[in-house]
This record gives sequence, C-alpha cells and structure tokens, in this order.
Amino acid sequence: TTTTATSGLEKDAYWGYRLIDVKDGEITSYNYREPRYSLPLYHLNYSYKDSNTAVVENNLDINVTVHLKFLLPSGDYTVKNGEIYMVREKNDLSEFYVSSLIPKNSSVEVKLF
Repeated sequence: TTTTATSGLEKDAYWGYRLIDVKDGEITSYNYREPRYSLPLYHLNYSYKDSNTAVVENNLDINVTVHLKFLLPSGDYTVKNGEIYMVREKNDLSEFYVSSLIPKNSSVEVKLF
C-alpha cells in the first residue's frame, strides 16, 4: 500500500512512492517515515539549466540517489557531482546516463563538461 502515483482524490493524499529495501531476500524497509509514510514526490525536483547542467532539489529528510539523462555531442566528458554509468551513441550524439547522490535537504548542480 502506498499513496497515489498520480494526483490523489482524497483530502490528505499526495503524490508519492515507496522505495523497498531488500537484504538477503527479506524486506528490510519500505517506509519513508514510520509508521507508514510514502516518499512525498513533491519534495524531490529537478530542472535542466541547459543541455549539460541539471539542478536537483532534495527537500526530503533522507539522501537520495537520482539518475539523469543528458543528450550531448559525442565526446569524452567529466561529471561534476555525479558519475556516468552508461553511454548510448546516436549518430554524432550520445545519451549520457548519470547517477548522483543528493544529500537530504539540499540542492545540487550536476554538470557534464
């Protein structure tokens, strides 16, 4: 059970989801905050400043790893505040998939250069 993945119809509903932690085949956690709260989706936001820069705002009380995609001219890039984990070539362009750990209650700029 979780809150809605889309706009809720109930008065106290909010958009959200659950991250389920599993260790050795057993669920170890699925609540954002005990006793039953889902992650409130509206506390995690991102925007692209330009084609190689994204800003992620994490207003949650937990650290979150996010995954971002950048479409750039093919080449060698370095990431500020993240790590490239996959590259897909498309003609003379490349999709760069980047993971970044965003500390709780912070805003982080992730940039490829």
